Amino acid sequence: MSVSRLGMAAAVLLASMVTAGCSTIYADKYNFADGWREGEIESTGSAASIATPQFSDCRLTLPQDQVRNGQFALVKFKYLGRNQRRVVPLAGDAPAFRSGERVYLNVRNCALALVKR
Repeated sequence: MSVSRLGMAAAVLLASMVTAGCSTIYADKYNFADGWREGEIESTGSAASIATPQFSDCRLTLPQDQVRNGQFALVKFKYLGRNQRRVVPLAGDAPAFRSGERVYLNVRNCALALVKR
């Protein structure tokens, strides 16, 4: 096998491993490609008590009554190798979440609830 063919084979193998890793990283239930990420809760509380993160904030897209009356979590997660933070609403019927708890969050859809890992 020539050097260029060997390099091409290695590139194809690496690409297939990366693709397979991303598609099954969360046991096929919380698919990375669908926006799910592993995160850790930094704090929970009312909208006013949660700091504004540098990455994204679901409070900006929610109805004002939900922001006024709802409970929220500040969740830290990795994005492009860096820690990012997102404020997400906690559903009224959601289990209690605490600081330091590991969760799955969806970075594409504020309506999807956090899930304990």
